Amino acid sequence: MSVLLDGTDDCLSQETAQTWGIADAWTVYVRYKQDAATTSKAVMQISNDMAAPGTSSGIKFITNGVLLLNTSGANLKFYTGLTLSTNWTTVVATWDGATNTFTVYQDGVDITAGMAKVVDNAGTMANSSRDMYVGCSTNDSGSTKLEHFNGQISEVAAWNIIMTADEVAALDASNLKHFPLNHRANNCQFYFPLNEVADGVSADGVIFRDLITGSFITGDDGANNTGLTGAAEEELSYQPYIMTPQSIAAVAAAQVIAERGPFRGINRGIRRGAA
Repeated sequence: MSVLLDGTDDCLSQETAQTWGIADAWTVYVRYKQDAATTSKAVMQISNDMAAPGTSSGIKFITNGVLLLNTSGANLKFYTGLTLSTNWTTVVATWDGATNTFTVYQDGVDITAGMAKVVDNAGTMANSSRDMYVGCSTNDSGSTKLEHFNGQISEVAAWNIIMTADEVAALDASNLKHFPLNHRANNCQFYFPLNEVADGVSADGVIFRDLITGSFITGDDGANNTGLTGAAEEELSYQPYIMTPQSIAAVAAAQVIAERGPFRGINRGIRRGAA
């Protein structure tokens, strides 16, 4: 499953700041499909304020590029040139602060050399507490949401290591839901499969679960209620997944909350074990 957003006012947000393990050595992954090939639509943002930088480092994926903010909240990197498409696509970014190396992959291929370096400064990122948004960006600490995404978003994940080109290619080629949980599993910092609702069912107000930390992001269908529903995806097959030891306790606690909600029972049937 994936979540479908209308490009007008739909989004998923987690406005209670978390420390996501995004510092000076990381890999971040998103998988999405636009319903119309449109530039400057936000797939994911990890920061409280990307449009008007403040004091927190952060990262933002838009449909035509990736933006990083440094420790002081100023622009660090902004590379554009992602291919716009209405097909399913994966985008992976890696950051090596020790060598000031920022690498962007699309559909498993390193495209960094051909991207426009709108901003290409040297600097560092800090693992500070930051809010998360999927399907939009924000300014002024989340009170105004911008750049709403139009289409389906299937998965978002991050690792606190720099994946090799071969590891990124494997991530793209897997075509398996939950594969990020088993790919450099001990380094995975968060993984949102975004599959809490069935095909065609409204996701307004539903909480979407991170299978690593047990934290949540919440769906908001906006004022017009025309999108943000569960949507079947034709690309990914499902596989049972084995959770990392550190995630088992977090998800067990999250299950108590989930069982009290309208989507109770979604955690049943998970195969658990040691990674």
